Amino acid sequence: MNLESLKGTLCISHLENVLDVEDARRANLLGKKNLNVLVMKWESELDQRASLDILDMLQPSTTVKEISIDGYVGAKFPTWFGHPSFSNMVLLRIERCRKCTSLPAIGQLPLLRDLVLVGLSAVQTVGLEFYGKDCPKPFPSLESLCFEDMQEWKDWIPCKVEYEEFPCLRELSISQCPKLQGKLPHHVPLLEKFSVNGCEQLDVSIPNFPNLHTLEIKGCKGVVSRSTDELCFPKSTILSIPYVKSLTEEFMHGLAKVENLTIDNCKELTSLWQDEFKSLITLDIRGCSSLVNISLTSTLRTLNIEVVVV
Repeated sequence: MNLESLKGTLCISHLENVLDVEDARRANLLGKKNLNVLVMKWESELDQRASLDILDMLQPSTTVKEISIDGYVGAKFPTWFGHPSFSNMVLLRIERCRKCTSLPAIGQLPLLRDLVLVGLSAVQTVGLEFYGKDCPKPFPSLESLCFEDMQEWKDWIPCKVEYEEFPCLRELSISQCPKLQGKLPHHVPLLEKFSVNGCEQLDVSIPNFPNLHTLEIKGCKGVVSRSTDELCFPKSTILSIPYVKSLTEEFMHGLAKVENLTIDNCKELTSLWQDEFKSLITLDIRGCSSLVNISLTSTLRTLNIEVVVV
């Protein structure tokens, strides 16, 4: 069988058993130009000094469309990873690479549409290296971006270029990043879905994204407006802010156009008035055990209240 003609998907598991760089070189992934999807998995997180060199030798052809890296144990990625010559790549998943301290220059990939980053426990900063030092317009095609379970991530440093960092981004999800603080990117003109979950130190800033229709905020420190914008929540909004005691007037004004609202796990919230809910159709209240006063509005069609009794 001629392995050079392999097509479709190739999954290489138990790469922790590859100890010799020469074995990785002989795989000759660079010569397999018909591969569309490449999956590489490490099942053990034991220290492996040769891991960077091995992944370097496992460089695939630039014609590959999707790459998934799971459990890589190196502290950084090889230089080919994120290189703009991978002009066909549309999806990239990096999971459980718990010893990596920085992200590769993924912003240089010209056609990348979907990016998933999960379990990069040692990354503390997402910044210039993520966008690409010499990239004039990073992430030109990215539509979906997911960060999950990045336990040490503290800062997201914005790209210092004239253009938007994410001109085509439609979905942004950030979950279980408990140390993340500061500001999130705000030059995201096409954003439609925005989800932040389990980021206890983060005050979520809500710019007025014109296309945003779904917002989910759970387990965060709070919600604030940018200094130049008023709060303006989209038509479908889910809020779960455990320690909020009351909703400010500014906050309530921001809910004026909301049609479907879920308030979840706001355990210290005592009252909810709806004078500003001029468009509200559906209200779902869950786990708000201190809530004693609710003022209804004439537009409301559906009200659901779930109380957890301990």
